[in-house]
Amino acid sequence: MLNIENTLESKELQEQTEKIRLFLVRSRQWMWVLLVLTLLAPVLSYLLYFSVAANYFKSQFFDYVEAIATAAASQVDPAAHAKMITETGADGAERQAIRERLVAMHKRLPQVYYLTTLVVRDGEGFIAIDTASELPNQREGKPLIPSDYLDQYPAEPEDYENYASITRGEPYIFTEPYTDIFGTFVGGCAPVLAVPGALPTMACVDVDAANYEAQISSFRRQFIYTSGIAMWLSLMILFALYQHQKQMKASMALITQQRDFYFGNANSDALTGALNRRSFALMYEIAEGQYRRWGQRFAIVSLDVDHFKPINDTHGHALGDDVLIELVRAVNRNLRTGDVIARMGGEEFSVLCFPSKIDDALAVAEKLRTCVEHMHVRAADGSRLPVTISAGVYMVKDGDSIDFALKAADMALYHAKSTGRNRVSEYSGLFTSADGSPTIL
Repeated sequence: MLNIENTLESKELQEQTEKIRLFLVRSRQWMWVLLVLTLLAPVLSYLLYFSVAANYFKSQFFDYVEAIATAAASQVDPAAHAKMITETGADGAERQAIRERLVAMHKRLPQVYYLTTLVVRDGEGFIAIDTASELPNQREGKPLIPSDYLDQYPAEPEDYENYASITRGEPYIFTEPYTDIFGTFVGGCAPVLAVPGALPTMACVDVDAANYEAQISSFRRQFIYTSGIAMWLSLMILFALYQHQKQMKASMALITQQRDFYFGNANSDALTGALNRRSFALMYEIAEGQYRRWGQRFAIVSLDVDHFKPINDTHGHALGDDVLIELVRAVNRNLRTGDVIARMGGEEFSVLCFPSKIDDALAVAEKLRTCVEHMHVRAADGSRLPVTISAGVYMVKDGDSIDFALKAADMALYHAKSTGRNRVSEYSGLFTSADGSPTIL
């Protein structure tokens, strides 16, 4: 009997093929994930990293503004400033002395646009000293518009937060740069040392933020450029992966095609599509196991085309091949589910069927003989070529080997041929030798 190792190997190969197919599916899914990440990563990185960098630059620049405001506040004599507000006013020596110090400082800081002192009275800010009146009418190409003594400062909502912070003795830096027709600036204020009974006083600066904006813009350009290169490289890698995936898929299709071709040739007859001897032997093993386990009877029907050699000699081998192909088609159309036909060699075929008794097996054989007799095969001249078969039937018994069963069915087939052809004959046990094996009379 045929060992089923080859069948198991076939199953294992199919399982391996399925695993490779699933691997390709998963790798394709991951490739799409990588593509999405490749496209999103630069954007998310830009939003996150740019935000961090912007905050860093902003923090550094705002610390610089606060340092200037604190330095300016330290140049103000708090007692003299308080005396100026309450007694001497705009023309007093106190105002002149403080303004000279602040102007000298202002001239050393080209980035500072305005430098002033303010006092807070009744919740509003009033400008006490403005250095712009002592500087040229332009600062770094930007016009300067000085304020008069104790001009009320036109406050915005955030200015009131500034006044409250200064009243508490805390510096205040405006949270965002502001832009007007003269440019972009960051404002900051630092409290002047408090004097008992004096109004809250501060030194305020407006610092040109062009450098800050330039740093942010430069960083943005560099990051976009770097991200673009990274995205381009990532897309190239993904394209290479896609091409690899495509080649793997094509290779798998070719492997599957070759597997199906070789397994098909290994298990079936290349000409007719019927099973071959090896597959028939495997089917016999399966039928034998079912017989032993569940008692399901089965039979072998041997078929042979009558006068096949004259058909080949008269009409040629091509027509002979057509006869065999049409025979298998006709038989398959008339077999029951589970029954199979195998080509055993030349024009000889064997059918494995599952009747419950010999009469049913003979009926199967007779049905096949009739369907072949009515089969339409055309000769080269267009005429119908008559084709008949002879059949031998053997009902397999428990313990029969495949060799014995095939010989028994062949002996019945020989009997059908020797008694006139185009008929069905049953193996009756009369054609046996002394050792019990089928033999010719």
